[in-house]
Amino acid sequence: MDIQAFGIEEWLNIWEKDAVYDIAGSSIASLTLDEILEIGDTGKEVLLDQLFAKKMNYGWIEGSPEFKKEVARLYQKA
Repeated sequence: MDIQAFGIEEWLNIWEKDAVYDIAGSSIASLTLDEILEIGDTGKEVLLDQLFAKKMNYGWIEGSPEFKKEVARLYQKA
């Protein structure tokens, strides 16, 4: 089977690690587990307890109500 190369993927393989700004990506920058555990002010132990209790499913397709509330707070006028 002859599958043609996907041009954008080949280009990204060469250049994506050297880019200063990614204005065309469809995903966020990856975080280490340590970086994830440092997010927020609850501490690693509390966050791990919450994660261990959480079921790993798709969740809210359109975003959970809690998530939407937090995003909306970013855009409220001071």
